[in-house]
Amino acid sequence: MTKVDMKYTSLFWKLGFVEETTDLYIKEYTDSYRIDIEAEKQIVNYGFNNKKTDDIPTTLYEHKDFVVLECVNRLIEKGYKREDLHLTGNADKLEKPDIIGYDKLNKSLFAFDCKRWGKDFEEELAIIKKGKGLLFSYFKNNKEIKYLCLYTSRLDGGLLEYKNAIISTANINHDNYIYFSGIFEENVKPYNAVLSLSEQERQNMFDKIKTEVLKNLDGKEYIIEDGVLIKYQGNSEHIRIPNSIKNIGTGAFWNCTSLVSVEIPNGIKSIGGDAFYYCHNLKSLNIPNSVQTIGNDPFADCPLLTLTNKSPDFILDDGVLYDKTKTTIIHYPINNISKTFIIPNGVICIGKHAFYNCTNLESITVPSSVICIENNVFADCKNLTLTNNSPHFVLENGVLYNKEKTQLISLIDHQLETLDIPSSVLTIGKNVFWNCLNLKSVTIPRSVTRIGYNPFAGCNSLVLKNHSPHFALENGVLYNKEKTEIIYCPNTSISGTIAIPSSVTSIGRNSFSYCVNLETLIVPADVTIIERGAFSGCINLSSITIPDSVKFIGKWAFGHCKNLKTIKISKNTVIEDYAFAECQVKITLIS
Repeated sequence: MTKVDMKYTSLFWKLGFVEETTDLYIKEYTDSYRIDIEAEKQIVNYGFNNKKTDDIPTTLYEHKDFVVLECVNRLIEKGYKREDLHLTGNADKLEKPDIIGYDKLNKSLFAFDCKRWGKDFEEELAIIKKGKGLLFSYFKNNKEIKYLCLYTSRLDGGLLEYKNAIISTANINHDNYIYFSGIFEENVKPYNAVLSLSEQERQNMFDKIKTEVLKNLDGKEYIIEDGVLIKYQGNSEHIRIPNSIKNIGTGAFWNCTSLVSVEIPNGIKSIGGDAFYYCHNLKSLNIPNSVQTIGNDPFADCPLLTLTNKSPDFILDDGVLYDKTKTTIIHYPINNISKTFIIPNGVICIGKHAFYNCTNLESITVPSSVICIENNVFADCKNLTLTNNSPHFVLENGVLYNKEKTQLISLIDHQLETLDIPSSVLTIGKNVFWNCLNLKSVTIPRSVTRIGYNPFAGCNSLVLKNHSPHFALENGVLYNKEKTEIIYCPNTSISGTIAIPSSVTSIGRNSFSYCVNLETLIVPADVTIIERGAFSGCINLSSITIPDSVKFIGKWAFGHCKNLKTIKISKNTVIEDYAFAECQVKITLIS
């Protein structure tokens, strides 16, 4: 069984699910219908409909399964009735779509096949374009289905994104038979399809946008894909984002320390999570009327920033940014000189990074209304004392837990040196001990079954003790039970170099972050993945050998490795943006 990535609990919250009891997430829809998710068992119960059912409840083992969940939720919220949606389950999933919908006359109307974002979606789309594949054959041979929709979605930086490609029986024999809108848009009613923007029209439109933008900017400062600003790579102090751009992507201006002011034009619809993260000199930025969605605090760790807001979808109150209903805190300004902040009663969720590095704050009061606290909320708030009035959480000895104390959410007391995690804890959340420099000893009890990504990053003095059979601790390094993944390597376990066992195939997210003792490293021949931030902040790392087996290097994997001068990587390796941010490294691609 593949253990569920803990980021999907954030997806549950994003979709509107509420943790009713420990690990049981529920969402109630109209007509007394509900979906239940047992997170620990990785099971979702969609309930029954008036058609034959295959596998209900359904497992949540693969990324694709979560795409199905998100698609079903989107359809029901759109206005489709649950009884009209037939989930085919896991059986024969390569031969028929995941969801078959029926109209109000009980006739087949459309079919959805869900794919993992990225390669899986694009490869299936390429096959359909050629009129080939099992999915295309199924659609062509089932004339009662009017529309086939290839669907994918993801939660990236706090924003929920989706893509779809639609085929209609009415135009299946035409040259341009694939459309990219017509089912989920606001102006399209449920049980109808208004197809527009064929593949060729879509490509022509984005080619035009891209050409205009590159012409205006000489192609030097912006990387743009499909109208999304992926990356800014200029060094200007004052910029105005081009009108042709419609969305600012996740991390687009990450660590752009030259920026002093940014003007966002009306027409931008979304600002991705971490978009302006670490822009330490950024002083002014506006949120225009057109912005409808904002991801995980895009303005975290911008100590000089003052925001202005004209969007009706958000509220800016004394520098604090909320959603339009004032039920979610998105951003608290670091430069606010107040030492005390009482979160307004009515706030339900405190978003990721919301109070990150707010060192001026000495006291925060959490009201009874709060039911969701995302990860990294109070990280680097070194002077903070928290008062908790919410019955959904327990604050004990400077550590924040959920109400049953089955999940460790955050270390609040940055002066704490030793922690024996209570035996009730099943889950150590994401980023919970982020940059806790005084922490010297943490004991993991036998009860712990899940550990979120980079929980100990920046804990330079930490020594771990482990009693959980679900993990292995060897020479101070924490692995999964099978020792195929490195979860965390403390700086205290390194003296110049470290030998990674040959069993390891994955170097986990932020697993070596801020290991300042690390100087040289040889990656074993079977490693295939170096996750996001794996070696970020390893400022003394000067030599690393990466074998041909490595197929993927994540964002910021070697960020701030300032002594890393040369590195050889296979030309077949996928290297994400910012993988070598703040490095002077010379990369040689080899065959």
